[in-house]
Amino acid sequence: AVEALGQNLNRDTFAAIQRGLRDEDASVRLAALGSLERVAPGERLRAVYPLVQDPVRAVRLAAARLLAPLAIETLPAEPRGTLAAAFAEYEEANKTIADRPGSLMTLANFYRDRGNTELAEATYREAMARHPTFGPAFVNLADFYRSRGQDKQGEQVLRAALGTVP
Repeated sequence: AVEALGQNLNRDTFAAIQRGLRDEDASVRLAALGSLERVAPGERLRAVYPLVQDPVRAVRLAAARLLAPLAIETLPAEPRGTLAAAFAEYEEANKTIADRPGSLMTLANFYRDRGNTELAEATYREAMARHPTFGPAFVNLADFYRSRGQDKQGEQVLRAALGTVP
């Protein structure tokens, strides 16, 4: 229920989400994090930051993913160091299971959100090369190009997908 609150954010629903972020049940905390997808990254910081040190790894990783778009170099030293450690844990967790196409794509999205466009592009391409029938990698790379105003390259990626994705 708390995850659905993110579809209709207002003062009351946000207060309920914040209570969910502090719930003793890790699955409720995870759902509350999932409800914050539509909240601007800068506005997420205050609510999400405490969860990058949650005792449950899945909660820490979800919090790190939500905060990935933040420019941590603009933050004070303490949260900067904590977030850098959380980002490193997130990256390592996804590298550990990088034989799965979804993990490679998730890692590429993380690099994109962190502003590392070269590594994001390379990781999308790695996902496509390792798993040529995994359509989401093609779509995400095409969208990555679109967001950078490189529609021709995005079109080429989608046309290549037509030949390999059922």
